[in-house]
Amino acid sequence: MPAATRTSVLEPKSMSESTLANDHNRSFCVVYSGRSMNPTLMEPALIEVMATQANEIRKGDVIAFHHPEDATDIVHRVVNIINEGFRTRGDNNRHVDAYAVTADDIIGLAVAAWNGNRRRIIHGGNRGRIISWLLLGRIYVFMIAGRLLAGSYSRICRICSPLAQRLLPRRFQPRLVVYPEHVLWRYQLFIGEKLIGRCHTRTGKWEIRRPYRLIVNVRKLPQSTSK
Repeated sequence: MPAATRTSVLEPKSMSESTLANDHNRSFCVVYSGRSMNPTLMEPALIEVMATQANEIRKGDVIAFHHPEDATDIVHRVVNIINEGFRTRGDNNRHVDAYAVTADDIIGLAVAAWNGNRRRIIHGGNRGRIISWLLLGRIYVFMIAGRLLAGSYSRICRICSPLAQRLLPRRFQPRLVVYPEHVLWRYQLFIGEKLIGRCHTRTGKWEIRRPYRLIVNVRKLPQSTSK
């Protein structure tokens, strides 16, 4: 897998995936973790997965599958159907995955995401293909804009973030949530239920989603590094 490709990890919520994946028309939930399907999926959402047959999967569908080369379970969107199986890509990735997903690798079709009590449909098929193209264009726009404006954006953030902390109402202030030390992203920032930033446990590096850097003073955030 190319180093630039992000991976999203699925964690079984209750019953085993292997049992449910063989039971057609059954659905189950898994916990989404990762960035490769942002903004379509955001951790720690629950993904509703429906067991399906390989011949029912279309271009644009979001599928859960076992990685063909290791034991990881992945959720990505189907971008092409070939003789060997399916080619997939995360909505937040520029490159198609380096492997083909076979019928034996498929866990099921991702049909909805749950955030609390709110259920949101994950669109597939032709609508999913359009979403995929739009999000790929978004990646390139942000990448080019980021390179052109990187210095200016950093300076603006250093000026705006202290002011925002003083002026914003409390309900719009970032809220720090601390997870156990073994969690990959121990410190996470939320505004309401929306995840806007997180700190990698081993590197101690913060990732703040744009444009929220304008209201977050990274220098005052805790750092987390594993021993």
